[in-house]
Amino acid sequence: MPCYACFMPIRREVRHFYGKEWRKTIRPAILRRSEVDHDRFGVGQIERVSRCECTGQCGAHAERCVELDHTQAQTFNGAGGLKRRGRATDPIEVIITIAHLDQDPANMDYANLMAACQQCHNRIDAPYRHHHAWRTKRRRKREAQTAAGQMDLFGS
Repeated sequence: MPCYACFMPIRREVRHFYGKEWRKTIRPAILRRSEVDHDRFGVGQIERVSRCECTGQCGAHAERCVELDHTQAQTFNGAGGLKRRGRATDPIEVIITIAHLDQDPANMDYANLMAACQQCHNRIDAPYRHHHAWRTKRRRKREAQTAAGQMDLFGS
């Protein structure tokens, strides 16, 4: 049975989009849509588990991602674990999350939502995170200059 209670942390400024309807209806429906039959322990005991729905949106693969919810990661930079600084770490457990394909948390259209493993979700969000980090850094620099009494000559 998939874990509908496992949540990724949600940024404070967008939490108001994720109310009761998200928890009770939308998120479970997306996870059910992604379910597949799986013999987790190889003993013929079939159970329904959520599978990453990414079919290349992340840019890492051309076919559907193989990651299953609450199993050991298969594709995180090498089979069985994530490599950091040239050495393999402990195996990583996959948690299936819900990605907004258009990056708009207010858009709860089922076609805009995709069940995704951590790696695919992070790759889909990476360009947007990079852009927002750049904007935040630029804004903080302007605020610091203004607080120090410096004038912005070019209005950037």
